Amino acid sequence: MIEEESILDNIEVHKKFAIISINPKLYPLSVIYSAAYWLLDKAHVIIDGDPETEILVEIRPRVKNVDLKELGYKFNDELINYAVYTVQATRNKKLREMIVENALSGNLRTGPVNPPKFDQNSQQKNNEKACIPCGAPINNEADWLPTTEDPESIANIRPARNSPKDFR
Repeated sequence: MIEEESILDNIEVHKKFAIISINPKLYPLSVIYSAAYWLLDKAHVIIDGDPETEILVEIRPRVKNVDLKELGYKFNDELINYAVYTVQATRNKKLREMIVENALSGNLRTGPVNPPKFDQNSQQKNNEKACIPCGAPINNEADWLPTTEDPESIANIRPARNSPKDFR
């Protein structure tokens, strides 16, 4: 089988380097820079040309015996990869902004969204104190003090004695 050369080939291979010509109307400079950055660990990259008509990218491999044509094809693949990423990022910009705004506004609340209901009259009748966040009665003040298992008082709140065993 005879392998044909593509008529759309934008890679010019020389002995020690390859030159890739890029249409800046198809790929903006930011996409070209991103693809070049991806290539930096494999080759030295030089970008030149006119941003209005044609961008030339010269790649010189860092190691010997590298297939320059294959490296050029990989660079072309990365151009498409970063171009698609840029398009998707532009499409999703509003959605990302809304998600971040929602997340940040949620952190600005000063209290719980639905504060627990606290019936002060029933607690006074029973002459008990109550845990304000959860409303559980505190029958013994020692239930809420630090334990010897926590000498640093990191977890200084223990569940009340009448809480379910699963939460002890």
